[in-house]
Amino acid sequence: MLPYSETVQRLFLAYLGYPADPPALANWNAALHARQGDTAVAVEAFARAAPYQARLLTQDPTQHIDGLYQHLFQRTASDSELTLWQQRLDSRLVTVDTLPWVLQAVARGEDAALWQTRLTAAQAFSAALQTPEAQTAYSDGFWTQYVADWLTQLQPYQSVENEALSLAQVLHDNYLSQHGVLESLPKLPVMETRLPVVVAETNAALPLWLDMPDLVLHTPSELPAIELPEAAITLVGVWPEMDANAL
Repeated sequence: MLPYSETVQRLFLAYLGYPADPPALANWNAALHARQGDTAVAVEAFARAAPYQARLLTQDPTQHIDGLYQHLFQRTASDSELTLWQQRLDSRLVTVDTLPWVLQAVARGEDAALWQTRLTAAQAFSAALQTPEAQTAYSDGFWTQYVADWLTQLQPYQSVENEALSLAQVLHDNYLSQHGVLESLPKLPVMETRLPVVVAETNAALPLWLDMPDLVLHTPSELPAIELPEAAITLVGVWPEMDANAL
């Protein structure tokens, strides 16, 4: 396993809601390795991705906080949680860009258990996505969304490795079927229909290497230099007991 693969998967799940494919996993791992595991620029880059920016443009701060709780933990935020994170946004202890990263890092109890299950599932799926056929199928928006929907329906402590392997096989077989190698498609499990992963275009200024149809799935390993506000540089100054680089 690549040394920063878990960190990369956390970024993909927190900001985009779906696992990294193997090329993206390798590229982002190389980028983090070059920065000795410092996640600041990676967090900023993912926060500028179109799906996350689109949510920001359509939500007020309270809606955004609650939406992140639903996105990350499949539940609504309590009144005390809404107040807490609104206060920290107002005081710039966190920013809207770093908030998803912070929330997943400080999750406790059932939230942490669910997040860990989804993280394990993402890692298992990416590890199983080894054939060019499966990777090509996954680059299609339908399958990216399908995998994202699968992740949202997992339960805390659920065993996910076999499901992840089966899902990667479905993508592989689907590609072969569409190209006439297989006569029929494998049967898919029934899942609730959700909104597409890429929900809207945004006028927000994106780095050129992010402003592309496949978004962050195949980003180059070289990250641009981005000047960040001090509050967004590290999480250590907010919670001294938490080492952001060890996430």
